[in-house]
Amino acid sequence: MEAHRKALEARVEKLINEKTTLDEVNNKLLDKVLEERQRTHECRINWSTEYSKQERKIREQDMEIRELKRKLMEITEAEMNMELRLMNIELRIQELNDHLNPPVPALANDDEVKEDPEEVLDVDEEIEEEVDVEDN
Repeated sequence: MEAHRKALEARVEKLINEKTTLDEVNNKLLDKVLEERQRTHECRINWSTEYSKQERKIREQDMEIRELKRKLMEITEAEMNMELRLMNIELRIQELNDHLNPPVPALANDDEVKEDPEEVLDVDEEIEEEVDVEDN
């Protein structure tokens, strides 16, 4: 009986040692699980923070793009206005040139128009005389 009792005590001792070992292993595994959960939580926080930063950068870049597009439209509009002004100035210059130098009506046959150099000189002299008379 004593041998049976000692065998049972040894068996109980062995089971207690195994339970202690299992508890230690279980605690180590729980520590690793908690550690992994903490790491996962930190990763989520880091990811969320980084995602928010990237979203903010994208919004800022979108605003910058909109502002640049607006400025480009202003520049394009100003450029078109300048081109329109230039065309108006060129038209006005042409009108003034036409007024100062009216076009000579073309005759039916250019062969009929032969300028006599002496006649041209006479006309020039007449104009000079008229100018002198007006000046006096």
